[in-house]
Amino acid sequence: MAFKTKIRSIRNQFLIKLLFLLFTVFAGYGASFGAYVLVIKEYRIMMERHSRMARLPIELGHMIDVFESYILQRDPSLIERYDQGLDRVNELLRAEHFYAITPPGTPAYSIYRRSLLGMVEYYDNSARTIMSLEKFDDATFLEMSYLKTQAVYIVVRAQELVVAYLDASNEAHESFLLKWQRTQGRLFAVLAILLLLDFGTVLFFIRDLSSHLFSVENAARELSLKNWLIPDLRETRYSELKSVGDAFNDMKKNIIGFVEDIEHNAQLDALLNKEKLAASEREKTHRETQLRALQLQINPHFLFNTLNMVGRSAMFLDSDVTVSLVESISSILRYSLDNEGKEVFFSKELGVLKAYILIQEVRHGDRIRFLLDIDEAGQDVSVPPMILQPLVENSITHGLKDVTENGLLQVSTVIQEGFLNIEVRDNGCGISEESLANLWNRRGDESRKGIGVTNVRDRLELSFSERAGFAITNAPEGGTIVSLRIPCKERLA
Repeated sequence: MAFKTKIRSIRNQFLIKLLFLLFTVFAGYGASFGAYVLVIKEYRIMMERHSRMARLPIELGHMIDVFESYILQRDPSLIERYDQGLDRVNELLRAEHFYAITPPGTPAYSIYRRSLLGMVEYYDNSARTIMSLEKFDDATFLEMSYLKTQAVYIVVRAQELVVAYLDASNEAHESFLLKWQRTQGRLFAVLAILLLLDFGTVLFFIRDLSSHLFSVENAARELSLKNWLIPDLRETRYSELKSVGDAFNDMKKNIIGFVEDIEHNAQLDALLNKEKLAASEREKTHRETQLRALQLQINPHFLFNTLNMVGRSAMFLDSDVTVSLVESISSILRYSLDNEGKEVFFSKELGVLKAYILIQEVRHGDRIRFLLDIDEAGQDVSVPPMILQPLVENSITHGLKDVTENGLLQVSTVIQEGFLNIEVRDNGCGISEESLANLWNRRGDESRKGIGVTNVRDRLELSFSERAGFAITNAPEGGTIVSLRIPCKERLA
């Protein structure tokens, strides 16, 4: 009859060994902790006794001081304080802990204690006799002088008693600690034997379990090398590994079909990724085309407006001023053409704006005042070209068209929470709700009016998607505010 392997659970075997180990550890810890608590309790009692004994010379000194104060003051209330002091001294000298220490031989503190009791009793009898007298004679003063000398000896003897008691108490405590250490040594020896036994059974369990796991690992490695002809895993004595072996053997029979399915799906994924990449490239090309078209749209618009302004200015200004205006416009137009479809640092965009403002200052004179409040931290932010000039031009053309004096156009920037915030503000006539709605709905192909504003908005959307912000509002004090919000991400190569 063949021997049948007994199936056991790894979890149950592990729990049994773990519980035995925990029981051993906690039992040892509990015994050690109990002994430690006993030592701490004994030490606390000893320190309390030491503290009480240390007060004996102090209490004796107080009692003697009260008696001497009575001699000087003759205050009857001092007699009661003297009695209280004497009671505390007797309580300390007759305490039970004097008899709790029994080292071999006669302790020295017992001799000091009996001697001190006799000296205190004699001092008390003489003191009470003196306190009962109404008048003091020469014999009384002589007795008081003797008591004063005796008081010194009493205090010294009390100090000797305290030192002797502390020595005897420490000797008893050291004897107790020695016994405790011996007990701890025996306890640790027993714990060490139990732990060695437990570790031995754990090592045997791990070795047996590792042997079965190693066979599973080898089979899995062979299967990963596409060796489908490996034999089935042998039966084990652990129920969990038996389930793993059965599942592994079943998996081996179906894995070839799974591999074929994976390879087929991988081919499909490759085709899909290729299509997604192509679609992404087409989207990128489309966005670049839109940006270039919008840039081409702003160039003739700017050129028409500025050349028209120079033509009017040439009729009233001298030739040198007109030449300067033409040179400024040429540099601005060259900037726009050179950066077509690109992005520039905000510092370059700001330089072009300053050139444009100089042109407008020549044209409008004192009618419009220009203010720039620029945050230096935003100079290196990447922005589309020609986004400030159209907004300033729109404020001059529409917002300040009816202003004859004290016109103000302010451009301010600030870096906040990772964005460059730009604000173009004028103190003109503002914008009506109807005009604002028409401006948002216009894409620049129905009218020349407002083409610069919508162009800036569209280019920001194409460059930064939803991360950019664009808003036009009426200022509470009058005028129009155009606000731009551009991410501070470096986009230049």
